[in-house]
Amino acid sequence: MKVSLIIPVRYRADLTAVCIDSVVKYTDIPHEIVLVQEGIDEEITELLKSYDAKFVHNKEPKGFAGAMNSGLAVSEGDYLCFLNNDVVVIPGWLECMMKAFEDKQVGLVAPVLSEGNKRQHLDAREGREKEFDYVEDPLSLKGVCFLVRRSVIDNVGTWDESFGMGGGDDSDFCYRIAKAGYKLVIARKSFLYHYGSASFRELFDNDIPRSKKYAEEQFSKFKKKHSGGRKTNVDGEKPRVYVAVFPGNGWVWHELSLVLLHWSHDSDMTVKIRYYPFLSPLDNARNQAVKDSLEDYWDYVLQIDNDIVPPVDCLRELLAADKDIIAPLCMTMKPDSNGLMVPMPVAHRYDKDGKYRPYYGRGVEETDVVTGGMFLVKREVYEKLERPFEFTYHKDGTVIYSEDFVFSQKCQKAGYKLYTHYGMICKHMKILDVKGINDLLVHVTNLNERRE
Repeated sequence: MKVSLIIPVRYRADLTAVCIDSVVKYTDIPHEIVLVQEGIDEEITELLKSYDAKFVHNKEPKGFAGAMNSGLAVSEGDYLCFLNNDVVVIPGWLECMMKAFEDKQVGLVAPVLSEGNKRQHLDAREGREKEFDYVEDPLSLKGVCFLVRRSVIDNVGTWDESFGMGGGDDSDFCYRIAKAGYKLVIARKSFLYHYGSASFRELFDNDIPRSKKYAEEQFSKFKKKHSGGRKTNVDGEKPRVYVAVFPGNGWVWHELSLVLLHWSHDSDMTVKIRYYPFLSPLDNARNQAVKDSLEDYWDYVLQIDNDIVPPVDCLRELLAADKDIIAPLCMTMKPDSNGLMVPMPVAHRYDKDGKYRPYYGRGVEETDVVTGGMFLVKREVYEKLERPFEFTYHKDGTVIYSEDFVFSQKCQKAGYKLYTHYGMICKHMKILDVKGINDLLVHVTNLNERRE
């Protein structure tokens, strides 16, 4: 048994040296190192040739997938380890990953990372108590380090070089392996320090917005390849929904918890639930949820407040409506002219004066505002909005429009229509403490006395 360690290199000779030195020092099982240089850089060429390793030089860069395939072509191992050049390995890193192949159905193994997505991160809660965390969602793995049986590659094919410089090719690689019936695994006892997108930082001159836009375009390539042109899920797969819950005070209404549990076990969709407790202001929390969902390539993002209780079938109905932006009917508590708290729909249309007015509709109808209590948005909407949520303020610091109203305005400006499903009515669990009730009674009593 032999492992071929394939390391593509285009930038950062300093990080590359640290990476290869750690591999040489801490890899004890039989292996060979294959170094693939992309482009022309004399410093990197001299560095790579100083190691006892196979050397491949693509003077005309082929991109990440092309570099991996170049290394694969000269490799001899029974297992292939595709490794970024901005990582540092630790003792036992490869042994822990190799152990996963004792399960003959495992086709690909990835390690835990210091910098990575939520599932693969060192601090990830999901699966952390296990030695091997079996991954159902192939898009949740990051191509920093993949260990694969050669027989798997013989079956599913090599890396797809149509992805160019890189990005999306790792999702494609994992997706094809999973579709072929192999299991994907995270070896939770194998840890790599990951510097994080070092080559792309160089490639885009540390221009983060430009790099982000490129990554989104690359994922669009992946979706187009596997969806046959459909806008949402790929190749007939279940819709993938990222559910962000905002318990600003740290708690979630128990009825909502039961609904979320039901959604997470729905066999017709893939649902990931993440809580954002104590994160304020709310626009910051919402934008963080959008960022997390985009980085993990979810098809839809559903944002919901901690005191909203939707019908159990609400998510299914919103998905079935197939709208870019849609919300159920949520109610908020507002004081009437007598100071009494009454429920009011958060579904508005502009009146003739351009002001928002509550609107009651039937079925799925277009509105001018979607409620911040709960709303479902397709991924491509967030890809086009630079900062989706923000409050606007008067000079005295009071709020003009809340973050959900501003989001609605931005969506309309970008050409999207907003919809409310009036058949899906949510409970809004507003809590009144003793002092609040007492103050309300005093207020109403004073009003009545003045009338008399």
